[in-house]
Amino acid sequence: MDAYNNVGIDSIETAKNLKKLRIENNLKLKQVRDAIGLSAEQTVCSWESKTHPKLPSIDNALNLARLYGVRLDQLYKTRPVKTGSPEKVDQEIRDRITISMRMGEFEEFFDDMRMERESICGPFVAAEAQREDGTWEPETIPLPDELTYFSYDLFKLKLCKKKGSSKAQFYPGTGCFVITPEGLEDEKLVLHNMIHLHEWVLNQVPGHYKEMVTKSLYQELRKSISNLDERIEENLSFFRESQTDCDEHDTLFLLKSLDLDRKRGYELGTIYGSK
Repeated sequence: MDAYNNVGIDSIETAKNLKKLRIENNLKLKQVRDAIGLSAEQTVCSWESKTHPKLPSIDNALNLARLYGVRLDQLYKTRPVKTGSPEKVDQEIRDRITISMRMGEFEEFFDDMRMERESICGPFVAAEAQREDGTWEPETIPLPDELTYFSYDLFKLKLCKKKGSSKAQFYPGTGCFVITPEGLEDEKLVLHNMIHLHEWVLNQVPGHYKEMVTKSLYQELRKSISNLDERIEENLSFFRESQTDCDEHDTLFLLKSLDLDRKRGYELGTIYGSK
């Protein structure tokens, strides 16, 4: 059998349904959080996200069903899925997990590109909120869902055999990242392509977020790289003179690659040139 039909959960439609059920029950996000014993209101937001929703765990789904007065199967929206053979599907899942886990080893080095509060981009998202008792507490300015709920599961991750000289390739048009088993062992190559993935997400949100990340990296790197401006100009000049599209390795890519060179102990320019 070459293919078989299955039913998959439509995460976008499920998110819409969860929001619809909450509104029909006249409940606010905080009320749902308190009713089912969650520790963070943001979790409920992630279930109802318009762009990258996360499905609630089975325990939380059961609690939601009770709260909204519906059956468990009435929470979810499904769609038919036509897949390859079970063996092929299992292998694809294993490949996705393998790639995702490998990239997860370096995830902490990309806090700035996700604009997390503890990163060098923290000042751009930091704020204070006044409590009822008049005191102030730190608060983070809301970011687009694409950054708040960033996950490597957003991408199509595939392991493949080597084609030509390339061991890895990211296709921005489809969000597909392909890498060979050998390439996955190369830390520099993995980091190079992780920059592409994170920058792709930044390109999906309003441009000022990418500008903030670029500015933060520039201000941080100029403290330790004396010829940083010259490196940036050389990179821009190369693309101007070659009349090729510089979007693939623009200034943000250059800065982040230099940042990773420093953090991982490589000679400056190493990760930028990894292919």
